Amino acid sequence: MGLVLTIIRRLTEIVRRPKATPAYLAVISLTSFGLTVTLTIPFGSILAIAVLLAPRRWRSIAFWSSTGSALGAVVIYLVVHHLGWEQFVASYPDVAASKGWQDASRWISAYGAYALLVFAALPIPQSPVLLFAGIAELPIWQVWLAVMVGKLFKYGLYSYFVARYPARFVRHYEPLLKEAHVPHV
Repeated sequence: MGLVLTIIRRLTEIVRRPKATPAYLAVISLTSFGLTVTLTIPFGSILAIAVLLAPRRWRSIAFWSSTGSALGAVVIYLVVHHLGWEQFVASYPDVAASKGWQDASRWISAYGAYALLVFAALPIPQSPVLLFAGIAELPIWQVWLAVMVGKLFKYGLYSYFVARYPARFVRHYEPLLKEAHVPHV
């Protein structure tokens, strides 16, 4: 929870500055990248709060969040691609035996980057699919494009609804906003 509060406080500080748009969007993109690469927390709550803090920028927030996430996905893909199957299974035997892994491998084998696009657009973890995409050796540009398009769809919808119906999301995130000491949103 400490990481989420730190991110929210930082976004609040930046958005309150005059001419803050480039820095704000850079922090959002870097946050999306970092959370994707580290697989620490889902980015959706950060995205919603970022839009609540700057609702007129919802389109650019969705775009730069998607860009950061797609670049993070490429990093995961490259690490797994170069790490190799044997080392991955030795490091994470439970993941390799999970139903999510089996589903991801079946989908990627059958549909390639299209499956990755669908998984990136759905509100579910994309990690198993990215891991298998790295092992299946999909072309890197297909991985980036599939995740970018899928995330643009997902983050675009999230951002639109948060900007369009902010009161509902403020109520939902009110405890988190209070704990982060965010002044009135």
